[in-house]
Amino acid sequence: MEKSTAVAKPKTREEELFVWTSPSRVFKKRDRRFFTTVATVILVVSLLSALSGQYVLIAVIVALAFLMYALSAIEPEDVSHKITAKGINYCGGKFYSYEELKVFFFTEKGGRTTLNVDTKKYYPGRLYMILDKKDAEKVRGVLEKHLTYVNTPPETVLDKASSFASKYFSLE
Repeated sequence: MEKSTAVAKPKTREEELFVWTSPSRVFKKRDRRFFTTVATVILVVSLLSALSGQYVLIAVIVALAFLMYALSAIEPEDVSHKITAKGINYCGGKFYSYEELKVFFFTEKGGRTTLNVDTKKYYPGRLYMILDKKDAEKVRGVLEKHLTYVNTPPETVLDKASSFASKYFSLE
């Protein structure tokens, strides 16, 4: 019986251009008043939906309320992001080569700077990575060698609708 011997090639480590760890999402601790307001709105909409026989709508509203509560009550985990010479390692798991990416820009939300990278794929259409404000210029310098930087973020219909809704229907 003959043994086959495979020679393991040493892994070539990609050149890491910038590495950082950050929360996986922007987190804002909500107070009791916020949850009371949300519960009141949900109750009124659910009662109106029940009177009109829209029971599926009630189930969807309750599910969204639970999701909002879970995201507001549970702090996000810390994840690692890596920008390499070949692409971006997003959240320590999925790798996106520069050929899969389009443009990048920075946004401010909840007092945090977020690096946004648009992809050419339908899902996910955009990668969100939180970073320190002091690191934004370093990241911009590294990414500009491979991707196009835009000052104003490209807005989709969903972006416009969510900004309209949050402007006129604030729950705080």
